[in-house]
Amino acid sequence: MKYVPKFLYLPYSVLFFFLASASVEILHAQTFTLVKDIRPGAATSAPDELVTFNGKLYFRANNGTNGNELHVSDGTEANTFMVKDIRAGSAGGSVALLSVLNNQLSFFANDGTNGTELFNSDGTEPGTNLVIDLNPGPASSVGGFYATLGGFKYWDGTVNDLNGPVTELWRTDGTAAGTTLVKAIRVVGTGGSSPRSITTIGNQVFFFADDGVNGYELWKSDGTAAGTVLTKDINPGNMPSSPEGSEIFEFNNVAYFRKSNGVTGVELWRSDGTEAGTFIVKDINAGAGDSNPFNFIVYNNHLYFIANDGTSNKLWKTDGTAAGTVSLTEAGGTFTPGGLKSMVVFQNQLYFPGTDITNGTELWKTDGTPGGTILVKDINPGSVSSNLANFINTGNKIVFQATTAAAGAEPWSSDGSLSGTALLQDIEPGTGSSLVEKFTIAGTQLFALATTSAYGREVWVINNFVTLPLRFLSFSAQKCNTGNVCLNWKTANEVNVSHFDIERSIDGTLFQPVKQVPAQNQAENGYQYTDNISSLEHKTQIYYRIKQVDKDGKSSYSRTERIGQTERQVTVYPALFSDGFRLSNNVCAGAELLLYNTDGRLIHRQKLVTGNNEVIPGAAGKGVILYQVVCNGQPIKQGKLVRL
Repeated sequence: MKYVPKFLYLPYSVLFFFLASASVEILHAQTFTLVKDIRPGAATSAPDELVTFNGKLYFRANNGTNGNELHVSDGTEANTFMVKDIRAGSAGGSVALLSVLNNQLSFFANDGTNGTELFNSDGTEPGTNLVIDLNPGPASSVGGFYATLGGFKYWDGTVNDLNGPVTELWRTDGTAAGTTLVKAIRVVGTGGSSPRSITTIGNQVFFFADDGVNGYELWKSDGTAAGTVLTKDINPGNMPSSPEGSEIFEFNNVAYFRKSNGVTGVELWRSDGTEAGTFIVKDINAGAGDSNPFNFIVYNNHLYFIANDGTSNKLWKTDGTAAGTVSLTEAGGTFTPGGLKSMVVFQNQLYFPGTDITNGTELWKTDGTPGGTILVKDINPGSVSSNLANFINTGNKIVFQATTAAAGAEPWSSDGSLSGTALLQDIEPGTGSSLVEKFTIAGTQLFALATTSAYGREVWVINNFVTLPLRFLSFSAQKCNTGNVCLNWKTANEVNVSHFDIERSIDGTLFQPVKQVPAQNQAENGYQYTDNISSLEHKTQIYYRIKQVDKDGKSSYSRTERIGQTERQVTVYPALFSDGFRLSNNVCAGAELLLYNTDGRLIHRQKLVTGNNEVIPGAAGKGVILYQVVCNGQPIKQGKLVRL
């Protein structure tokens, strides 16, 4: 096919140009290159489990000799290699559930002796080791789901008993001593509760599990056996109310998920972890039909998703209420549990696969209003859809997979405009497809998996492509026990970030620093801090925010979270007394009462209990008495009384 230059310009002495044909535009500026043909020739190395750690990409791959093992890459061929041959020979270590935990890589692997068990790695061969053989012998403890919270990795671990494998909720801090069973949930039958869809929500993990009595239902855990409980039996009796692979998604510290209660079909539900706070948001496909909500994403303080109202898939948004759950436009995509991500927020707009009769399913964007929901470009001209998938925000543009008749399924990019939406690269030339996916950011590099007839499926990269600002994925502040607030926040795209300042306010305006937390500078990061507020328990409102500080001194803020406390008071009565008076204290345990005469001399001192206190000033004379109630060294109430 012959291409003719469409635009030509020279900014900053760098040549950029577009090539156009009748059917597709290609941007030749920064393109993907093969990192390394890990398994030489057309055979695939089957790379997967892509994670960034210390500025490098870690993943599993099969070089054809050692089987599936842990690999690392900095984007160059020379520095792309196997970290360790965990299982000698061609069988491979079968690396799974790869993540970052407590400044180490955490994953499961099979060394050929102990089954697929928990490993840690600092990224070097000698620093890659078995943590614990949890399921002794050749049996395996690996699961299929995991989440991290408070320095622990939670997963559906398996240990054999006399009746066979038992799968329950386990957690680890990356040490043998810190690897423990959270709770044996299944109380009837064998095999364990088989937790799945484990997801961090605030300072707890939510998941589906079967206790043998209620079927698969929504549970939550704070990491203790006592704090691991059923939220609600949504589909009463031993009925499986959670569809296979159901997502759990966080929005405003609440879990959102798709469920059926046996009356409605599979619809959007929410839970704050309590029975009363677990309910259906809206019966979108009224009656027994399934709306099957999927592709959840948070945008402009609403949760967006795609669901079927009985006529077609539509883009919906919700504020968590039935009245606030509305559809915006027709949308594309097919419900597939755990399916491809096909929505992304970019420059304060949401990009998604929208559908109309003329263009099929193509790239759309919305500002959250019907009038602001528009087609960006008909990528595959005509009514045939372009099958959009695998969206990622790279700072100046979004990148995604799209299919055209001319180029097949290849990477595209868009700056949100018609002219700025073009084929990024035809990796597998012609009508063949590279099926590019698993876009992963490491610093300024964009990695992806792509398939070609020459190399099979391998890791590819674009260097100096990403210009992402730090992004707060979530931030929660919740009272977690007496006198404490648990703060949890997650970020993405940390590059050259120095630290985070936790700031607190009692009026929502004047904030004071509480704690400085060093930055992790990974692609995705999780942080936790517990703030003691025992000296502020008399305050009815406390506010928190996170200040992100870059190494160059620039800063930005998270949203502000408010902690509402039960109003607490100190009541002193009666104002006129002869022998004694009463003081009601529901503010502070260990508070103290100080009485002074009008000359400022201390005449009485008394420790106060929580609740009612009787005060008899003793030898204090008649007349005006000044009082002050002190909590943790700070005065919380003062006034005057008159002794008759």
